[in-house]
Amino acid sequence: MVLAAMLFMQRMAKLGEVYSLENDKDFIDDYASLPDGLSIYEINGPFFFGAANKYKEVLKEVGIRSKVIILRMRNVPFIDATGMHNFKEVLKTLHNYKVEVVLSGVRPGVYDSLVKAGIEQYISLDQVCSDYEIARPKAIDILDDIRKEKKSGQHFQ
Repeated sequence: MVLAAMLFMQRMAKLGEVYSLENDKDFIDDYASLPDGLSIYEINGPFFFGAANKYKEVLKEVGIRSKVIILRMRNVPFIDATGMHNFKEVLKTLHNYKVEVVLSGVRPGVYDSLVKAGIEQYISLDQVCSDYEIARPKAIDILDDIRKEKKSGQHFQ
């Protein structure tokens, strides 16, 4: 029984991945129309302890290169305590680097877990969207606000 559980967890960890949609043939036209400074990544699979460290490292690396990131989470069926801990760590790191995160396709159960875990410390709950069609314009508006803020700050220096 224990061996079966370990094999199941190993298989589930291998299923999970984080990847950029930059080269996704079904997404490439939309990606090409995005402004510089905005990146889109997709998380696939359950966000649990077996895959959490892999997700954490990839998200930290990618996030530092963008001003705004959309994380598509439509294929994340659940997130466990370890996954949540690592996800909050990623959000904290990105927050410290002044990278804004917009979540898209968040399922109701995952949303409830995010709220219970207190992610609003690092990301506004209005940046947690039910689908990409809501997340995309929101992310572009955030990027525009960042650019306006930067311009006005440079103007007065």
